[in-house]
Formats: sequence, structure tokens, C-alpha cells
Amino acid sequence: MAEKRGRAKLIKRGLTFFATLLSIFVVWAAYMYLVHIQYNGSVENVTIQSGDVTLRGWFVKPKEAGPHPAVIILHGSGPLTGDALPVRIQINAFLRSGVSVLTYDKRGVGGSGGDFVKTAYQDFIEDGISAVRYLKSRSDVAEGGIGLVGNSEGGWFTPEIAHRTGDVSFIINRAGPSLPWIETNLWETRHKLMNVGVDGEALDEDIRLRDMVWHFVVEVDADPALAGGEKWQRINSELANFDRSHGTYIKKLPDYDPVLYRSLAAYIGYDPQPYIEQLSVPMLYIFAENDEAVPTAEAVAYLQAIPTQEGRNIEIRVIPGVKHDMLSAAALLSGSDPAFIDVIGPWAAAKARERSD
Repeated sequence: MAEKRGRAKLIKRGLTFFATLLSIFVVWAAYMYLVHIQYNGSVENVTIQSGDVTLRGWFVKPKEAGPHPAVIILHGSGPLTGDALPVRIQINAFLRSGVSVLTYDKRGVGGSGGDFVKTAYQDFIEDGISAVRYLKSRSDVAEGGIGLVGNSEGGWFTPEIAHRTGDVSFIINRAGPSLPWIETNLWETRHKLMNVGVDGEALDEDIRLRDMVWHFVVEVDADPALAGGEKWQRINSELANFDRSHGTYIKKLPDYDPVLYRSLAAYIGYDPQPYIEQLSVPMLYIFAENDEAVPTAEAVAYLQAIPTQEGRNIEIRVIPGVKHDMLSAAALLSGSDPAFIDVIGPWAAAKARERSD
């Protein structure tokens, strides 16, 4: 009898424990949804015309009367939509500071037209430029209050978009590379290989070969006469003899096709630095200390070396202990590390006010 009562008590305690956990989870989920996931503002479904492609978007503005400053959120790499969970969290962060947000499905994704697979970097940049023009046409966007938010890969494009439009007042980049594509991807590739045990001469040879191939693709695009020539043959010979025991890599250069090589060179040769150095708007670069995709130390060193000039103020923040996604234990209540998500709204609002004064 006593044994049965003991088992009953254990079962009751177990049920109480799990009921408590469930209650905590329900409260947490409700909080996250109400504060960070549902749109805490007025939502308008919009379309943005970018050349012959129509992009599906959302314009979300604070409930208070405007006009308000507004930011455009540019996605990272991959087929991403404008209403994804991480985007919603950022949107609400801006709304809390009185900043409207324009976001859209990437070209060829969700409700946007186009073919994502065939989309080049310049297409994404043109889409961003079209988004700036769209905001300029809205009467509920404060004059001189347009900003760009570049997430990861999108951070490559924000300087060019700002430079070419002349209508961007500030930039926020989250883990956005400030270095050229080749330099960034060589660093990322090196660390990926190191993480699977490749080191020493094998690692150096892999990186050397990729560096040579990538630069040569850009050279061939600029000078098609190089296709099939002596350097072409030498590189193909090295590729054929490359030790692939630690992974895979191309066995030869792609057959020359002007459209293909123009497309490859457009992203392999991409470099944001000429645009960064010409801009005279405030920029906030937020990096992750342990980023596995972007060389934080090198990116910070480059930005710190840019001379200060009137109107240009590059603020740099490095969040300790986080990786590229900027998630941490503290993100359980904020959706992203507070050193990022709690900063972007007030910073954008302050820069927009400075521009309007």
C-alpha cells in the first residue's frame, strides 16, 4: 500500500513538473508572438516594380500618425521571403522606435516574379534601388528619412544602393561583409575546411587553387581571348591533378560562354569598398565575434582605416560570443541578441532626426 502511495506521489510530482514547464512555454510563446512576431503596426500589402519584375512586399508603419522615417530590409543569401520570422522580429524592433519598414520577397521567391536561380547580384541591387524609389513616392515616409538594413549578403549591396540613389540617409548592416567577395569567401572556405580536419599544405593548396580560379574567371570575362589559352590550360591541368581526398572541387574550368562568365564574374568580382569609401552617410556595422561566414577582425580593420569625413560616421560594434546568426541565450526573450535587436530601432530613429534637423 505504502509503495503504491509512493508511486502515486512520484507520478503527481512528475505531472506537476511537466504542467509547470508547459505553462512556462505557453507564456513564453505568447510573449514572443505578441511582442516580436505579430506585426505591431499597420500592415499594407504592396508591389514594387523593378524593371520587368514585380516584387511582392509589405509596408508596415507605426500606429501613431506619421510621416515616419522608413527602412528597407535586404535579405541575406538564399531564397528568402519578406515575412519570415527573423524579418518580423526586425520589423517590430523598428516599429517600437517609430520607424516604418518596407520588406519584400526576393526576386523569384514567394510572390515575387523572376527566376531566383538566374538572378545575379546586380538584379538584387536593382531591386533595392527600386525599393528606395518606391519609398520616395510615399507621402507617409518622412523626407530624408530613408535607411537601408543589410542582413549578411544584403550588407554587400547597401553601399552601392545608397551611392547610386543618393536618397539614403543611413545604413545598418548586420554581419554584412565590408570586404570583397573573393576575400570573404576564401576566409569562409578556409575555416570550413579547417573544421573538417584539413590543415597544412592540403589546406593552403585548396585555398590557392580557389583563389586562382576565381580571379581567372573575372579575367576571362574582361578578356575573352584568355579562354582556351596557355593560362587556361595550366589551370585545368592543376585542377585535374588536385587531391580531392578531403572534399570536392571543380575538375576543370567551365566551358567558355560569355553569358555564363559574365554572370560568374558579377558576383565573384563583387567589391563594396569603392561605394563604402564614397558615401557620406552614417553607417552602423554590427558584427558577430565568432562569425563563421564573415572575417570579423579583417572587416573591422578595413572600416577603421577609412578616413572620417563630413557626414560620414562609421560606427562599428562587435557582439561578443555570438555567431553569424547573432543568437544567444538572451535572444530567448528578444528573438535576437539584444546588442543587435535593441539597438537598431533607436539608432535609425536618431539618424533620421539628425537628417531632418
